[in-house]
Amino acid sequence: LDYFVLSHPHGDHIGNALKVVRHLYESMSGSVGTYCYTGFEYKTEEGRLAAYLSEHGTRLQRDMRAGQSFSAGGVRVEVFNPFDEDMHPDSLSDAPLNNSSLLMKFTYGKSTFLTGGDLYASREALLVHKFGSRLASDVAKTNHHGCYTSNSDLWLNTVRPKILLSNCDDILWTLFSEKLAAKNIEHYKVSERGLTVISM
Repeated sequence: LDYFVLSHPHGDHIGNALKVVRHLYESMSGSVGTYCYTGFEYKTEEGRLAAYLSEHGTRLQRDMRAGQSFSAGGVRVEVFNPFDEDMHPDSLSDAPLNNSSLLMKFTYGKSTFLTGGDLYASREALLVHKFGSRLASDVAKTNHHGCYTSNSDLWLNTVRPKILLSNCDDILWTLFSEKLAAKNIEHYKVSERGLTVISM
């Protein structure tokens, strides 16, 4: 892998990452070029992952912030979230941690993809205010697995995706599906379709 990106350190996102990279290195003679993360200190699993990768020669970039950009294989990657102040929240409840998720936009030629971890509607509104049409993308991952906490009308009207992808293990709420149908947005759910590849 050239890059390994962790959006935020909740268990359903970091999951078995350490086991996966161990298998990559120890059973497949593989490697990870660069590990991207915000640096948010939370419990211990992410620290163990970062330490293992560092010991095996992976470049660590654990300071990802809004405003950064880089190129990977001809793909331009822009970071829109988080901000420095997100690294020192008042609490470690779900909302502050989810709102510290990396929001990254990938541009290859005329094709664009947006992925933002578990951002809540409140953070969506802040990002729309700050960045507006720069967030527009052809394909986007739903925020917070397509949950009712996220994917507001303001967000959808700004991002204007043609296709949404939801990484979820259950059936999403009906109102959301109806809203996307009314906006003519195709919606692919991993819970229904399994592993999904979108070619752009």
